[in-house]
Amino acid sequence: WGNSLLAYNIHFTDINGNYSGVPSLSPDTIRYEYRNVEQNSGYYLYIEAESAIEDDNGYFFYSNSNRIFLNTDRAYPPSYINADYATVTPDNNIELKFTFDQNTQLTDFILFYGNSPADIVVPVTEFENIVSGSVTYIHDVFSVEKKSYYQLAAVDLCPQKNPVLKSNIASNIILQITEDNYLVTLEWDNYLEWLSGTKYYHVYRIINESEIEKIDSLLYGTNSLTDNVGFLISNENLIDDKVCYYIEAEENDNNIYGIKGFSKSNRVCISLEPEIFMPNAFTPDNNSHNDRIKPILTFRPKTYLFIVYDRWGSKVFETKNADEYWYGKVNGKKNAAPGVYIYYLKLTTSANIIIEKKGTITVFYP
Repeated sequence: WGNSLLAYNIHFTDINGNYSGVPSLSPDTIRYEYRNVEQNSGYYLYIEAESAIEDDNGYFFYSNSNRIFLNTDRAYPPSYINADYATVTPDNNIELKFTFDQNTQLTDFILFYGNSPADIVVPVTEFENIVSGSVTYIHDVFSVEKKSYYQLAAVDLCPQKNPVLKSNIASNIILQITEDNYLVTLEWDNYLEWLSGTKYYHVYRIINESEIEKIDSLLYGTNSLTDNVGFLISNENLIDDKVCYYIEAEENDNNIYGIKGFSKSNRVCISLEPEIFMPNAFTPDNNSHNDRIKPILTFRPKTYLFIVYDRWGSKVFETKNADEYWYGKVNGKKNAAPGVYIYYLKLTTSANIIIEKKGTITVFYP
Protein backbone atom coordinates (compact mmCIF):
# COMPACT_ATOMS: atom_id res chain seq x y z
CA TRP A 1 0.00 0.00 0.00
CA GLY A 2 3.00 2.29 0.27
CA ASN A 3 2.01 5.74 1.41
CA SER A 4 -1.59 4.63 1.54
CA LEU A 5 -1.00 2.64 4.78
CA LEU A 6 -3.04 4.54 7.31
CA ALA A 7 -2.50 2.79 10.67
CA TYR A 8 -2.00 -0.44 12.61
CA ASN A 9 -4.61 -1.66 15.07
CA ILE A 10 -3.83 -4.27 17.75
CA HIS A 11 -6.69 -6.43 19.02
CA PHE A 12 -6.45 -8.24 22.38
CA THR A 13 -8.97 -10.75 23.73
CA ASP A 14 -8.36 -12.62 26.98
CA ILE A 15 -9.32 -16.25 27.58
CA ASN A 16 -12.66 -15.12 29.00
CA GLY A 17 -13.56 -13.26 25.81
CA ASN A 18 -12.96 -9.77 27.17
CA TYR A 19 -11.75 -7.46 24.42
CA SER A 20 -9.02 -4.87 24.95
CA GLY A 21 -8.49 -2.31 22.23
CA VAL A 22 -5.23 -0.48 21.62
CA PRO A 23 -5.26 3.03 20.12
CA SER A 24 -4.32 3.08 16.44
CA LEU A 25 -0.60 3.16 15.80
CA SER A 26 1.17 5.18 13.13
CA PRO A 27 2.17 3.27 9.97
CA ASP A 28 5.87 3.50 10.79
CA THR A 29 5.38 1.57 14.08
CA ILE A 30 6.95 -1.90 14.10
CA ARG A 31 7.07 -2.52 17.89
CA TYR A 32 4.59 -1.97 20.68
CA GLU A 33 4.67 -2.90 24.38
CA TYR A 34 1.37 -3.68 26.07
CA ARG A 35 1.59 -3.63 29.87
CA ASN A 36 -1.90 -4.41 31.06
CA VAL A 37 -1.64 -8.20 30.93
CA GLU A 38 -2.38 -10.31 34.00
CA GLN A 39 -0.17 -13.10 35.26
CA ASN A 40 -1.32 -16.70 34.89
CA SER A 41 -3.78 -15.87 32.13
CA GLY A 42 -3.85 -16.03 28.34
CA TYR A 43 -4.53 -13.68 25.40
CA TYR A 44 -5.48 -13.99 21.75
CA LEU A 45 -4.20 -11.17 19.54
CA TYR A 46 -3.69 -10.11 15.98
CA ILE A 47 -2.51 -7.01 14.09
CA GLU A 48 -4.79 -5.20 11.69
CA ALA A 49 -3.36 -2.94 8.98
CA GLU A 50 -5.68 -0.18 7.81
CA SER A 51 -5.40 1.38 4.34
CA ALA A 52 -6.53 4.75 3.05
CA ILE A 53 -7.51 3.09 -0.24
CA GLU A 54 -11.19 2.48 -0.84
CA ASP A 55 -12.75 -0.30 -2.89
CA ASP A 56 -15.50 0.22 -5.47
CA ASN A 57 -18.09 0.22 -2.70
CA GLY A 58 -16.35 2.91 -0.66
CA TYR A 59 -14.90 0.57 1.97
CA PHE A 60 -11.31 0.89 3.15
CA PHE A 61 -8.98 -2.04 2.66
CA TYR A 62 -7.84 -3.97 5.80
CA SER A 63 -5.28 -6.73 6.23
CA ASN A 64 -5.06 -8.97 9.28
CA SER A 65 -1.97 -10.79 10.56
CA ASN A 66 -1.98 -14.35 11.78
CA ARG A 67 -3.65 -14.82 15.16
CA ILE A 68 -1.50 -15.96 18.09
CA PHE A 69 -2.15 -17.02 21.67
CA LEU A 70 0.07 -15.76 24.49
CA ASN A 71 0.26 -17.66 27.77
CA THR A 72 1.22 -15.47 30.73
CA ASP A 73 1.65 -18.28 33.23
CA ARG A 74 4.57 -17.54 35.54
CA ALA A 75 6.85 -20.05 37.28
CA TYR A 76 5.27 -20.72 40.65
CA PRO A 77 7.38 -19.98 43.77
CA PRO A 78 7.89 -22.32 46.72
CA SER A 79 4.99 -22.36 49.15
CA TYR A 80 7.39 -21.44 51.95
CA ILE A 81 10.98 -20.49 52.74
CA ASN A 82 11.94 -21.17 56.36
CA ALA A 83 14.92 -19.44 57.98
CA ASP A 84 16.24 -22.37 60.03
CA TYR A 85 18.92 -20.43 61.90
CA ALA A 86 21.58 -17.74 61.99
CA THR A 87 24.36 -18.92 64.29
CA VAL A 88 27.82 -17.64 65.19
CA THR A 89 30.63 -19.99 64.16
CA PRO A 90 33.79 -20.70 66.22
CA ASP A 91 35.78 -18.44 63.89
CA ASN A 92 33.35 -15.53 64.40
CA ASN A 93 31.33 -15.61 61.22
CA ILE A 94 27.57 -16.12 60.85
CA GLU A 95 26.30 -19.38 59.40
CA LEU A 96 22.82 -19.38 57.90
CA LYS A 97 20.51 -22.16 56.77
CA PHE A 98 17.20 -21.94 54.94
CA THR A 99 14.77 -24.70 53.96
CA PHE A 100 12.19 -24.28 51.20
CA ASP A 101 9.40 -26.20 49.51
CA GLN A 102 10.94 -28.30 46.72
CA ASN A 103 7.66 -28.25 44.77
CA THR A 104 8.56 -25.02 43.01
CA GLN A 105 9.47 -23.86 39.54
CA LEU A 106 11.70 -21.11 40.91
CA THR A 107 15.15 -22.45 41.75
CA ASP A 108 17.13 -19.20 41.97
CA PHE A 109 17.49 -17.36 45.27
CA ILE A 110 19.10 -14.19 46.66
CA LEU A 111 20.28 -13.77 50.26
CA PHE A 112 19.61 -10.28 51.62
CA TYR A 113 21.23 -8.57 54.63
CA GLY A 114 20.36 -5.52 56.69
CA ASN A 115 21.18 -3.63 59.89
CA SER A 116 17.54 -3.64 61.03
CA PRO A 117 14.49 -5.83 60.42
CA ALA A 118 12.92 -3.12 58.28
CA ASP A 119 15.97 -2.63 56.07
CA ILE A 120 17.01 -6.06 54.78
CA VAL A 121 17.82 -4.95 51.23
CA VAL A 122 21.54 -5.53 50.64
CA PRO A 123 22.24 -8.57 48.41
CA VAL A 124 24.88 -10.82 49.97
CA THR A 125 25.04 -13.69 47.49
CA GLU A 126 22.97 -15.51 44.87
CA PHE A 127 22.12 -19.19 44.55
CA GLU A 128 21.27 -20.62 41.13
CA ASN A 129 19.39 -23.78 40.21
CA ILE A 130 18.96 -24.99 43.79
CA VAL A 131 16.70 -28.07 43.84
CA SER A 132 17.87 -29.71 47.08
CA GLY A 133 15.31 -27.95 49.28
CA SER A 134 17.84 -26.07 51.42
CA VAL A 135 20.78 -23.68 51.26
CA THR A 136 23.57 -23.05 53.78
CA TYR A 137 25.88 -20.06 53.68
CA ILE A 138 28.60 -18.59 55.93
CA HIS A 139 28.69 -14.80 55.94
CA ASP A 140 32.08 -13.28 56.69
CA VAL A 141 31.01 -10.38 58.90
CA PHE A 142 33.02 -7.54 60.36
CA SER A 143 31.89 -8.28 63.90
CA VAL A 144 29.59 -10.86 65.50
CA GLU A 145 29.03 -8.34 68.32
CA LYS A 146 26.90 -6.35 65.89
CA LYS A 147 23.33 -7.33 65.01
CA SER A 148 22.81 -8.70 61.49
CA TYR A 149 19.45 -9.54 59.87
CA TYR A 150 18.90 -11.87 56.91
CA GLN A 151 16.19 -13.09 54.55
CA LEU A 152 16.34 -15.51 51.63
CA ALA A 153 14.19 -14.64 48.61
CA ALA A 154 13.05 -16.79 45.69
CA VAL A 155 13.49 -14.80 42.49
CA ASP A 156 11.59 -14.76 39.20
CA LEU A 157 13.89 -14.19 36.23
CA CYS A 158 11.25 -12.63 33.95
CA PRO A 159 11.83 -9.97 32.86
CA GLN A 160 14.65 -9.55 35.41
CA LYS A 161 15.60 -10.90 38.83
CA ASN A 162 12.62 -10.05 40.96
CA PRO A 163 12.10 -11.34 44.53
CA VAL A 164 8.66 -12.91 44.75
CA LEU A 165 8.77 -14.66 48.15
CA LYS A 166 10.93 -14.03 51.20
CA SER A 167 11.68 -16.14 54.26
CA ASN A 168 11.14 -15.14 57.85
CA ILE A 169 14.00 -13.13 59.38
CA ALA A 170 17.12 -14.74 60.85
CA SER A 171 19.47 -12.80 63.12
CA ASN A 172 22.40 -13.47 65.45
CA ILE A 173 22.30 -13.30 69.25
CA ILE A 174 24.62 -10.84 71.00
CA LEU A 175 25.97 -11.75 74.46
CA GLN A 176 27.59 -9.27 76.85
CA ILE A 177 29.18 -10.07 80.23
CA THR A 178 30.70 -8.28 83.21
CA GLU A 179 32.62 -9.68 86.21
CA ASP A 180 32.98 -8.44 89.76
CA ASN A 181 34.69 -10.48 92.48
CA TYR A 182 34.09 -13.76 90.62
CA LEU A 183 30.41 -12.98 89.99
CA VAL A 184 29.83 -13.01 86.22
CA THR A 185 26.68 -11.32 84.88
CA LEU A 186 25.52 -12.39 81.43
CA GLU A 187 22.99 -10.44 79.33
CA TRP A 188 21.81 -11.20 75.80
CA ASP A 189 19.21 -10.06 73.30
CA ASN A 190 16.48 -12.15 71.70
CA TYR A 191 16.83 -14.32 68.63
CA LEU A 192 14.75 -13.01 65.74
CA GLU A 193 12.60 -14.71 64.53
CA TRP A 194 11.60 -18.36 64.24
CA LEU A 195 8.12 -19.07 62.92
CA SER A 196 7.24 -20.99 66.07
CA GLY A 197 9.13 -18.68 68.43
CA THR A 198 11.97 -19.37 70.87
CA LYS A 199 11.60 -22.05 73.55
CA TYR A 200 14.83 -21.94 75.57
CA TYR A 201 18.06 -20.04 76.00
CA HIS A 202 20.79 -22.50 77.03
CA VAL A 203 23.80 -20.98 78.83
CA TYR A 204 27.23 -22.58 78.38
CA ARG A 205 30.49 -22.02 80.25
CA ILE A 206 33.92 -22.98 78.86
CA ILE A 207 36.96 -23.52 81.04
CA ASN A 208 40.44 -24.76 80.15
CA GLU A 209 39.79 -23.81 76.50
CA SER A 210 37.71 -26.89 75.68
CA GLU A 211 35.69 -28.04 78.69
CA ILE A 212 32.12 -26.99 77.85
CA GLU A 213 29.34 -27.21 80.44
CA LYS A 214 25.68 -26.24 80.14
CA ILE A 215 25.06 -24.31 83.35
CA ASP A 216 21.38 -23.45 82.83
CA SER A 217 18.39 -23.57 80.47
CA LEU A 218 16.08 -20.59 80.69
CA LEU A 219 12.63 -20.13 79.18
CA TYR A 220 12.11 -17.45 76.55
CA GLY A 221 11.67 -14.08 78.21
CA THR A 222 14.69 -14.45 80.50
CA ASN A 223 17.72 -12.65 79.10
CA SER A 224 20.21 -12.54 81.97
CA LEU A 225 22.02 -14.82 84.40
CA THR A 226 24.61 -14.46 87.17
CA ASP A 227 27.28 -17.14 87.48
CA ASN A 228 29.54 -17.46 90.54
CA VAL A 229 32.85 -18.80 89.23
CA GLY A 230 34.46 -18.63 92.66
CA PHE A 231 33.50 -22.25 93.34
CA LEU A 232 35.63 -23.29 90.34
CA ILE A 233 38.77 -22.13 92.10
CA SER A 234 40.50 -24.97 93.92
CA ASN A 235 44.11 -25.70 94.73
CA GLU A 236 43.41 -29.33 93.84
CA ASN A 237 41.74 -28.59 90.50
CA LEU A 238 43.25 -25.57 88.82
CA ILE A 239 41.52 -23.95 85.84
CA ASP A 240 42.69 -21.40 83.32
CA ASP A 241 42.09 -17.84 84.44
CA LYS A 242 40.18 -17.33 81.17
CA VAL A 243 36.49 -18.31 81.37
CA CYS A 244 34.23 -18.09 78.32
CA TYR A 245 30.47 -18.15 77.76
CA TYR A 246 27.96 -18.40 74.93
CA ILE A 247 24.18 -18.67 74.58
CA GLU A 248 22.32 -21.17 72.42
CA ALA A 249 18.69 -20.42 71.53
CA GLU A 250 16.33 -23.30 70.78
CA GLU A 251 13.22 -23.02 68.62
CA ASN A 252 9.84 -24.16 69.86
CA ASP A 253 8.66 -27.65 68.89
CA ASN A 254 5.66 -26.64 66.77
CA ASN A 255 7.24 -25.33 63.57
CA ILE A 256 4.60 -26.09 60.92
CA TYR A 257 7.26 -27.37 58.53
CA GLY A 258 8.74 -29.81 61.05
CA ILE A 259 11.98 -27.85 61.38
CA LYS A 260 13.74 -27.08 64.67
CA GLY A 261 16.39 -24.40 64.72
CA PHE A 262 19.26 -23.65 67.10
CA SER A 263 21.34 -20.47 67.21
CA LYS A 264 24.57 -19.76 69.10
CA SER A 265 25.61 -16.30 70.21
CA ASN A 266 29.03 -14.76 70.05
CA ARG A 267 31.51 -16.23 72.54
CA VAL A 268 32.65 -13.83 75.28
CA CYS A 269 35.64 -14.47 77.57
CA ILE A 270 36.91 -12.86 80.75
CA SER A 271 40.23 -13.17 82.55
CA LEU A 272 39.83 -13.72 86.27
CA GLU A 273 42.21 -11.71 88.42
CA PRO A 274 44.98 -14.13 89.39
CA GLU A 275 45.78 -14.61 93.06
CA ILE A 276 48.78 -16.44 94.54
CA PHE A 277 49.14 -17.64 98.12
CA MET A 278 52.38 -19.17 99.37
CA PRO A 279 52.57 -21.06 102.70
CA ASN A 280 55.75 -20.30 104.61
CA ALA A 281 56.31 -23.55 106.53
CA PHE A 282 55.58 -27.29 106.50
CA THR A 283 56.51 -30.52 108.29
CA PRO A 284 57.50 -33.28 105.82
CA ASP A 285 57.37 -36.08 108.39
CA ASN A 286 54.94 -38.35 106.51
CA ASN A 287 52.16 -38.06 109.06
CA SER A 288 49.65 -36.99 106.35
CA HIS A 289 49.38 -33.55 107.86
CA ASN A 290 51.15 -30.56 106.35
CA ASP A 291 53.60 -32.90 104.61
CA ARG A 292 53.91 -30.99 101.34
CA ILE A 293 54.04 -27.48 99.98
CA LYS A 294 53.51 -25.53 96.76
CA PRO A 295 52.11 -22.15 95.67
CA ILE A 296 48.31 -21.99 95.93
CA LEU A 297 46.87 -20.50 92.75
CA THR A 298 43.38 -19.41 91.73
CA PHE A 299 44.02 -20.33 88.09
CA ARG A 300 46.02 -22.61 85.81
CA PRO A 301 48.93 -20.65 84.33
CA LYS A 302 50.15 -20.91 80.74
CA THR A 303 53.72 -21.38 81.94
CA TYR A 304 54.94 -22.28 85.42
CA LEU A 305 58.28 -22.61 87.20
CA PHE A 306 58.70 -23.32 90.92
CA ILE A 307 62.25 -23.75 92.37
CA VAL A 308 63.44 -24.26 95.94
CA TYR A 309 67.04 -23.51 97.05
CA ASP A 310 68.82 -24.24 100.30
CA ARG A 311 70.59 -21.53 102.30
CA TRP A 312 73.78 -21.98 100.26
CA GLY A 313 71.96 -21.50 96.92
CA SER A 314 71.89 -25.14 95.86
CA LYS A 315 68.76 -26.22 94.07
CA VAL A 316 66.84 -28.90 95.97
CA PHE A 317 63.58 -28.94 94.00
CA GLU A 318 62.27 -27.76 90.62
CA THR A 319 59.02 -28.31 88.71
CA LYS A 320 57.15 -26.88 85.75
CA ASN A 321 53.96 -28.62 86.76
CA ALA A 322 51.57 -26.39 88.72
CA ASP A 323 50.01 -29.48 90.31
CA GLU A 324 53.26 -30.86 91.74
CA TYR A 325 54.17 -30.43 95.42
CA TRP A 326 57.55 -30.39 97.16
CA TYR A 327 57.56 -33.16 99.76
CA GLY A 328 60.75 -31.97 101.50
CA LYS A 329 63.17 -34.18 99.56
CA VAL A 330 66.51 -32.98 98.23
CA ASN A 331 66.21 -33.56 94.50
CA GLY A 332 63.76 -36.36 95.20
CA LYS A 333 66.09 -38.34 97.46
CA LYS A 334 67.03 -37.69 101.09
CA ASN A 335 64.99 -35.61 103.51
CA ALA A 336 65.79 -31.93 103.58
CA ALA A 337 67.42 -30.67 106.74
CA PRO A 338 65.30 -28.47 108.97
CA GLY A 339 65.79 -24.80 108.40
CA VAL A 340 64.93 -21.95 106.05
CA TYR A 341 64.80 -22.43 102.26
CA ILE A 342 64.35 -19.92 99.48
CA TYR A 343 61.75 -20.36 96.74
CA TYR A 344 61.41 -18.73 93.34
CA LEU A 345 58.12 -18.72 91.36
CA LYS A 346 57.63 -17.52 87.79
CA LEU A 347 54.43 -17.96 85.80
CA THR A 348 52.44 -16.53 82.87
CA THR A 349 48.68 -15.87 82.91
CA SER A 350 46.33 -16.38 79.96
CA ALA A 351 46.59 -12.64 79.35
CA ASN A 352 50.37 -13.13 78.93
CA ILE A 353 51.16 -11.34 82.18
CA ILE A 354 54.39 -12.61 83.75
CA ILE A 355 54.38 -12.87 87.54
CA GLU A 356 57.53 -13.52 89.63
CA LYS A 357 57.58 -14.13 93.35
CA LYS A 358 60.35 -14.93 95.86
CA GLY A 359 60.22 -15.83 99.54
CA THR A 360 61.22 -18.30 102.23
CA ILE A 361 59.98 -21.68 103.37
CA THR A 362 60.75 -23.11 106.78
CA VAL A 363 61.15 -26.87 107.08
CA PHE A 364 60.87 -28.30 110.57
CA TYR A 365 60.17 -31.64 112.18
CA PRO A 366 58.09 -31.66 115.38
